[in-house]
Amino acid sequence: MNESMPSTKQAFDQLARNYDSIFTNTNIGKMLRQRTHELLDEIFLPEDIVLVLNCGTGEDVLYLASRGIKVIATDSSAEMIKYARIKIKDGGLENRVIFKQIDFDELDACLDPDEQFDGVVSNFGGLNCSRDLTLLAGELSKYVRVGGRLYLCIMGRFVPWEWFYLGLKGNFSRVIERISGSCMWRGRYIKYYTPGSVIKSFSDNFRAADSRGLGFLLPPSYAGSLVSRYPDFFQLLNRLEKKIESCFAVSCFSDHFIVTFLKK
Repeated sequence: MNESMPSTKQAFDQLARNYDSIFTNTNIGKMLRQRTHELLDEIFLPEDIVLVLNCGTGEDVLYLASRGIKVIATDSSAEMIKYARIKIKDGGLENRVIFKQIDFDELDACLDPDEQFDGVVSNFGGLNCSRDLTLLAGELSKYVRVGGRLYLCIMGRFVPWEWFYLGLKGNFSRVIERISGSCMWRGRYIKYYTPGSVIKSFSDNFRAADSRGLGFLLPPSYAGSLVSRYPDFFQLLNRLEKKIESCFAVSCFSDHFIVTFLKK
C-alpha cells in the first residue's frame, strides 16, 4: 500500500466521532437500519454465534446482542470500537459481545483457526473497502459452519437516485466514478459492485439465497436532508420500496444491495 494513502483504519478513525450524528441518528439512517434489522431477524436465532465485520459504532452489534445472539464484533478502527463498547456497556450486554480490532482482509492472522460461526454480518458498505472479495470469501469459508449464513450489505454501482441528485448539482464526475466501479473516498480507493459480481466472488464456497435492494426509491444518505424535510413522503417511499426490494432489478439499481448466502 502507498504509505501516503490513509489506511482503512485511519479513514474510519476520523469518521467515528460524527458517524452516528451524520447517519445512524438521522431519519434516513433510521429507516435503512430498521430494514436491515428486520432481515437480520429472519436470518439469525438467539444463541447463534455471529461474526460482525466492520462493526462501526456498534448499532448492529447492540441489536444482535439484545436479541440473545453471541457476537464477535470486529473493526479495523479503534475509535469505532471505542464508541461501540460504550453502547454495549450502557445496554448491559457485555457478556454477549467480544470486540477484536482486526481488518476483515486479515482474518487468518487474528482468529482462532478452530473458531466456527453460525453466520457473518457486514452492513452498509464496509466490504467496499476490501482488497479482494474472492479472497475474503475463501477466508470466511473456514470460519462459517456448513449451513451458516452470510449477510452482506454492499454499495452498488448503478444508482439512478444519485444520477438525478448529483446531476442537478452538476457533479457528473462523481456519477461517472461510481459507474466505473471505483472512487476516491477520504484519501483511499473504494470499489463498487453489482449483486451479480458479489455472488460470483462468493460462489465457490457459498450459495446465494437472496438479494434485496436498499435505497432504490429512497435517496442516498448524503441526501438525508430531503427526508427530514418531507418525512411522510419518504415514509411512503420506504413502504413501497419494501414491497419490491426482492426484485433483482431493484437490487441492481439501489444505493446498497443486500445479498445473503448459505455455506455449502
